[in-house]
Amino acid sequence: MNAYQQAEPTNVYQGRLAVRIIATYINWKAIGEDPAVIAENSARIKPRIHLDKRVTSLPAAIVGFGPSLKDTWKSLQHFTTIFTCSGAHKFLIERGIVPTYHVDSDPRAYKADILGDPHPRVNYLISSICHPTYFDKLELYHARVKLWHMLFLEPEIFAHFPINEWILTGGHTVGPRAIKIAALMGYHNLHMFGFDGSVAENATHAGAHPAPPTDLGRIKFNDKTYISNINWQDHAEILLKDFDRMPEVKYKFYGDGLIQALAKKHVPIKRAHMPPRVYKGEDGNCYW
Repeated sequence: MNAYQQAEPTNVYQGRLAVRIIATYINWKAIGEDPAVIAENSARIKPRIHLDKRVTSLPAAIVGFGPSLKDTWKSLQHFTTIFTCSGAHKFLIERGIVPTYHVDSDPRAYKADILGDPHPRVNYLISSICHPTYFDKLELYHARVKLWHMLFLEPEIFAHFPINEWILTGGHTVGPRAIKIAALMGYHNLHMFGFDGSVAENATHAGAHPAPPTDLGRIKFNDKTYISNINWQDHAEILLKDFDRMPEVKYKFYGDGLIQALAKKHVPIKRAHMPPRVYKGEDGNCYW
């Protein structure tokens, strides 16, 4: 005899629809920042990113700041649509390549320095969790800025979001978030540069970085040893699982890091659907 009874219909919890969603966790005390800036930035920056645009098969490059970018950046001259993350913005502009979009989602103040000087032709897609000094710098240069939101694990943070605005799910780092934004904007032919998840020639990034990881160790994959850490390995796992949930998106990685090696061996599998975004209803609850 079955000793268990299903209390409610599948995907219903305490009378409400339920779904599995991945959200971000940040140790706010460790980084000395306050998630309340979400409400402040939301009131300050009025434009929002537009999702669900018409799908295009034209290639778009998503550019991280991994060390392999030093070897692959010239190939970006052939792309008309480029999304940069982190220090890749400054790296490319210094080499005469102006990105179409720049995405950032890190709440720490030093990210404004890594950005470099904003460019008048770049569209800045910045998360509402970013530091106010980041927006100060963009305003100083009269940059074109559009805001977006990212979901956090803590329910109390949800209260800071405006009503009826899209909040992107998913977790970890800006790279997978930029990929998701590009896909939701209709770009389904994606090319990843500087997505390494490992050290190359003793460099953690393609240029100077004020907070490189210090918890590095050796990891062996496919008969090759890489210098990486748990955070980067988690980043790679989330990234490839995201692609599994976006089978309509074709992708290619450039470079010779750990993530590129994992992607070459990755066999896509059908995964349970997870909403790529949610919103806060007028009752303060989460909907999708």
